[in-house]
Amino acid sequence: TLDDLHEKGFTGMDLRYFFLNAHYRSQQNFTWEALDAARSGFENLKTKIAALEFNNNEESDNEVDHQNELDAIEVKDYLSEFEKHIANDFNTSGALSVVWKLLADNNLNDFQKYSLVNNFNNVFGLDFEIKTKEIDSDTVATAYALVIERNAARESKDFPLADDLKLQIENLGFEVRDSSEGTEIKIRK
Repeated sequence: TLDDLHEKGFTGMDLRYFFLNAHYRSQQNFTWEALDAARSGFENLKTKIAALEFNNNEESDNEVDHQNELDAIEVKDYLSEFEKHIANDFNTSGALSVVWKLLADNNLNDFQKYSLVNNFNNVFGLDFEIKTKEIDSDTVATAYALVIERNAARESKDFPLADDLKLQIENLGFEVRDSSEGTEIKIRK
């Protein structure tokens, strides 16, 4: 029941994300571990979208013709791929894979990614707001500003500064992971 979900610390959005990861006609094996994995993926998705939103707000003062950015062929390709999955018997798991693919695409800028994800969310109906008692959106924005600084410090091989910035991020309530693409953060449970 929903009470069981809430007792174990899950939300309705965690459950929705779990269900979106499988085709609605296929049988889905529900386990608490699978739901926990879905929650982790959803939290990761929300964190990435919060970073896009933060970067988008930072760049909003720039004189950029956003309509031209949305008319780019790459954007249209993602829209087409997403619509293809939805038209294929409402294949939400395939549509979600398009979201993850576009988030990793270095040919798209943050405005394009953020716009596409929000467009796709009209189908998914997910709540991307980060709502925890410990971490508000201002804290997330601060953490992402520190991530940008940390990536620059790592790139310039200033490892003492990078380590200090990592501690600051962790003190804000995030787990810090380094990858070949830079620093990634995730809300600590």
